[in-house]
Amino acid sequence: MWLRKNIVHDWRDEPDGSSQEFWIADEVCGMVDHVPEVAEIEDDFDGWWDAFERAAMTDEEKIREAYDLAERAAAQAWFTAVITDTEVGE
Repeated sequence: MWLRKNIVHDWRDEPDGSSQEFWIADEVCGMVDHVPEVAEIEDDFDGWWDAFERAAMTDEEKIREAYDLAERAAAQAWFTAVITDTEVGE
Protein backbone atom coordinates (compact mmCIF):
# COMPACT_ATOMS: atom_id res chain seq x y z
CA MET A 1 0.00 0.00 0.00
CA TRP A 2 1.27 3.48 -0.85
CA LEU A 3 0.66 6.55 1.30
CA ARG A 4 1.26 10.10 0.15
CA LYS A 5 1.15 13.45 1.95
CA ASN A 6 2.23 17.03 1.29
CA ILE A 7 1.00 16.62 -2.26
CA VAL A 8 1.79 19.54 -4.55
CA HIS A 9 0.32 19.89 -8.04
CA ASP A 10 2.24 21.98 -10.58
CA TRP A 11 2.95 22.55 -14.24
CA ARG A 12 6.31 22.73 -16.00
CA ASP A 13 6.89 24.62 -19.25
CA GLU A 14 8.58 22.44 -21.83
CA PRO A 15 11.11 23.72 -24.42
CA ASP A 16 8.60 23.06 -27.22
CA GLY A 17 6.13 25.50 -25.61
CA SER A 18 3.82 22.88 -24.16
CA SER A 19 3.15 22.42 -20.46
CA GLN A 20 3.68 19.23 -18.48
CA GLU A 21 1.49 18.54 -15.45
CA PHE A 22 3.13 16.84 -12.43
CA TRP A 23 2.73 16.13 -8.73
CA ILE A 24 5.31 16.04 -5.95
CA ALA A 25 4.62 14.29 -2.63
CA ASP A 26 6.20 12.65 0.39
CA GLU A 27 5.61 8.94 -0.06
CA VAL A 28 5.96 5.70 1.88
CA CYS A 29 4.85 2.19 1.10
CA GLY A 30 4.41 -1.02 3.00
CA MET A 31 2.89 -4.46 2.94
CA VAL A 32 -0.40 -5.10 4.72
CA ASP A 33 -2.10 -8.40 5.50
CA HIS A 34 -5.58 -7.11 4.65
CA VAL A 35 -7.19 -4.43 2.52
CA PRO A 36 -7.92 -1.63 4.98
CA GLU A 37 -11.03 0.50 4.72
CA VAL A 38 -10.44 4.14 3.81
CA ALA A 39 -11.82 5.20 7.20
CA GLU A 40 -9.29 2.94 8.94
CA ILE A 41 -6.43 4.73 7.23
CA GLU A 42 -7.92 8.20 7.69
CA ASP A 43 -8.50 7.57 11.41
CA ASP A 44 -4.82 6.79 12.02
CA PHE A 45 -2.93 8.09 8.99
CA ASP A 46 0.10 9.13 11.06
CA GLY A 47 0.23 5.68 12.68
CA TRP A 48 0.21 3.98 9.27
CA TRP A 49 2.85 6.43 8.01
CA ASP A 50 5.13 5.85 11.02
CA ALA A 51 4.79 2.06 10.76
CA PHE A 52 5.76 2.08 7.08
CA GLU A 53 8.70 4.42 7.73
CA ARG A 54 9.97 2.17 10.54
CA ALA A 55 9.59 -0.93 8.39
CA ALA A 56 11.79 0.71 5.74
CA MET A 57 14.57 1.54 8.23
CA THR A 58 17.85 -0.34 7.99
CA ASP A 59 19.12 -2.28 11.01
CA GLU A 60 21.75 0.42 11.52
CA GLU A 61 19.05 3.12 11.62
CA LYS A 62 16.98 1.10 14.11
CA ILE A 63 20.03 0.61 16.35
CA ARG A 64 20.85 4.33 16.18
CA GLU A 65 17.26 5.15 17.09
CA ALA A 66 17.38 2.77 20.07
CA TYR A 67 20.62 4.39 21.32
CA ASP A 68 19.12 7.86 20.90
CA LEU A 69 16.05 6.83 22.91
CA ALA A 70 18.25 5.34 25.63
CA GLU A 71 20.35 8.50 25.81
CA ARG A 72 17.22 10.66 26.13
CA ALA A 73 15.84 8.37 28.85
CA ALA A 74 19.12 8.56 30.78
CA ALA A 75 19.18 12.36 30.46
CA GLN A 76 15.58 12.55 31.65
CA ALA A 77 16.35 10.31 34.64
CA TRP A 78 19.35 12.47 35.54
CA PHE A 79 17.33 15.69 35.19
CA THR A 80 14.50 14.26 37.32
CA ALA A 81 17.02 13.24 39.99
CA VAL A 82 18.53 16.72 40.00
CA ILE A 83 15.23 18.56 40.35
CA THR A 84 13.98 16.17 43.05
CA ASP A 85 17.38 15.99 44.82
CA THR A 86 17.57 12.18 44.68
CA GLU A 87 20.05 9.69 43.29
CA VAL A 88 19.33 8.05 39.94
CA GLY A 89 17.88 4.63 40.68
CA GLU A 90 16.35 5.53 44.06
